[in-house]
Amino acid sequence: MFSWTGADQAFISVTGGEARLKDLHVTIAALLVAHGCNVGSTPVIGSADALKYGRLSHVDQTLLRLATYRAANAVLIDYQASVPLAQAWGGGLVASVDGMRFVVPVPSVYARPNPKYFGRRGGVAWLNMMAAGLGGKVVAGTPRDSLYVLDVLSTATAASAPR
Repeated sequence: MFSWTGADQAFISVTGGEARLKDLHVTIAALLVAHGCNVGSTPVIGSADALKYGRLSHVDQTLLRLATYRAANAVLIDYQASVPLAQAWGGGLVASVDGMRFVVPVPSVYARPNPKYFGRRGGVAWLNMMAAGLGGKVVAGTPRDSLYVLDVLSTATAASAPR
């Protein structure tokens, strides 16, 4: 998404200086996923320099803040407004990610128990996304199914990416 939009350029240092870190976009993307999923940085730590704990911590403290989130979000909204489907829906200011839950009466690889929605039976959630494109995914119907929205989003945006 950064290569299409340049939204990563909105994340500037708190000092206003230009960051000279190699693969900074990778670090920013990892931190955005960590923050967006509310899982902390531990799951995105890796062996690559861009994903080492010290680098993630430094970038998180110096580049990710309300002002830079707002600036990056504005760039993304502007880009989305250029997508034909988004234009038909009001210029990119409307998006929908919705889940429908279904009881699955037979054993299934996706069916999981969720007493809140399925009682003692198993069920699935169908996540459907409509904004920059269309995408959908069947996932286990557990309370954590919302984390799969990122999969649905990546499927939809990949389908609508400029070629």
